[in-house]
Amino acid sequence: MIDFSVLELLKQRMFALCLGYEDLNDHEQLRTDPLLAVWVGRNDPTGQDRLDRRDRGKPLAGKSTLNRMELTPRRANNQLRLWLSSVAYVLKQTLREHGLCGTPLARAQCSTIRLKLLKIDALVRVTVRRVWFSMAESDPYQALFRRVFDNLQAWCPLPPTAAPA
Repeated sequence: MIDFSVLELLKQRMFALCLGYEDLNDHEQLRTDPLLAVWVGRNDPTGQDRLDRRDRGKPLAGKSTLNRMELTPRRANNQLRLWLSSVAYVLKQTLREHGLCGTPLARAQCSTIRLKLLKIDALVRVTVRRVWFSMAESDPYQALFRRVFDNLQAWCPLPPTAAPA
């Protein structure tokens, strides 16, 4: 039974690298992250519809699955790691250049960006047409998150039907 496409596995690994999670062992905890599942493009970001009962609540692949993807012949393995690292670097630089400009995180280290902007607690609600993320009103970085979102949307606007309500 195949639960994940190669594209989903690549996205999961790439976004984790962008967030500073370089080790595959980190994916045992990341596999339960609904926000990462949405970024990857999973239809069920909570993982409740997984066929195997042991995998329910885990919408993403674990370290073993990702390890099998990366353990291809040696030359291809190095090329894949280089490609993933390169894409992660470009995404991080794009976030820094377009999303973080004019914010206190404009010159921050990757670990600080991850801690203050990307590693957030949010309530996730899934409906037929949308996935809703609700941040706590007491979140100290909520205004910063909104400003970064607005910066990114001004740089590359979402289609009108996909804009958040």
